[in-house]
Amino acid sequence: LTPVELFQPHFSRILADFCCQAIETNVKDNRLDIIELGGGRGTNAKHILSYLKDKKPHIYECLTYTVVDSSPSLHATQQELFREDHVEKMNFRLLDLTDVAEKSASLVEQ
Repeated sequence: LTPVELFQPHFSRILADFCCQAIETNVKDNRLDIIELGGGRGTNAKHILSYLKDKKPHIYECLTYTVVDSSPSLHATQQELFREDHVEKMNFRLLDLTDVAEKSASLVEQ
């Protein structure tokens, strides 16, 4: 288990608050892109998005959330989790994270 799973939803809420403090005055073009590497079962993304929707709707409205994972089974689990909630905010990328680390694959689509 990861800290996200062990301390849910608190860990994700603290992370969301930290991100909000850093970006609230720096959102450019009314757009914010969050990219999570190795999203596991999608727990962190789900808690962050739910928290932002409830507590910081002005940030939630301008964001997209991309989960990048190398596991086909976790990729499918993530997509299933977001089938109904936050679907309009989510993007899913199935990439080998070694390729990302070695810069032979890009995290963001050009």
